Amino acid sequence: MEIASPDMIKQYFKQIIQLWKSNPLFSLISVLATAFTIAFVMTLYMVYAFRTADMAPEINRSRTFYSGDGYSYLTKDRSNANRGMSKSVAEKIFGNLKNAETVSYIVNKGEGVGFVGTSPANREKRIVSPVDPDYFRIFRFDFLAGNPLTDEQFDAQSKVAVITDKLALGLFGGVDEAMGKTITIGFNDHRVVGVVKSVSSLFNKAYSDVWIVADKLSMDWGQEYSEGLRGMCRVVVLAKKGVSPGKLRAEIEENIKKLNDG
Repeated sequence: MEIASPDMIKQYFKQIIQLWKSNPLFSLISVLATAFTIAFVMTLYMVYAFRTADMAPEINRSRTFYSGDGYSYLTKDRSNANRGMSKSVAEKIFGNLKNAETVSYIVNKGEGVGFVGTSPANREKRIVSPVDPDYFRIFRFDFLAGNPLTDEQFDAQSKVAVITDKLALGLFGGVDEAMGKTITIGFNDHRVVGVVKSVSSLFNKAYSDVWIVADKLSMDWGQEYSEGLRGMCRVVVLAKKGVSPGKLRAEIEENIKKLNDG
């Protein structure tokens, strides 16, 4: 392999300068095109990293898995088909996974978009995420005040909420001022028990304005019409370290088969 000598390098620069002088417009276009290409590739890489890398609050992206809505029907003729999964069914499928570290039962935040404010006259449409305490064990938020939802609050179906600092500033003037205050979500009053630092919408799984206790009745909706199958429950599964997606999937599919055969 031949290494360029100082004289050769000087010659290269002379040629570049000569080309630039002979056709400055073309040279300028070439330089700008190269710069734009590099910038575009770097932007794509940064967006990809933001969407896929393990970073707060989605610190466990590489081993976190999400269920769909669920789908049920009568096996004899495939009639009475319905979307939706109840929590009782979800627990039979995901509740005893040997390869899971943590399992969270939530209601899709698409179902939780509601009007949030301090009174019926002072409300705005916000993203509301009904979750359970395990949600905050899978996602790591930066709490500026207060604490995540607790098991006791979930069991009691308490009307409490965790909100972002941006919402706290807009409604109450600050983080500390929001703690313990009451906000109206839909038609129900909730007490603020925690304030977290706002996250970018690029973190589409963790992004929200408000987090509340998931309503057990909503997760098990329509029990009398579907033999306990239907509901609004979704599941977030944090796999144990070292467990492959295929191994976890096989265990889930085995539980689904047992449920259907049961």
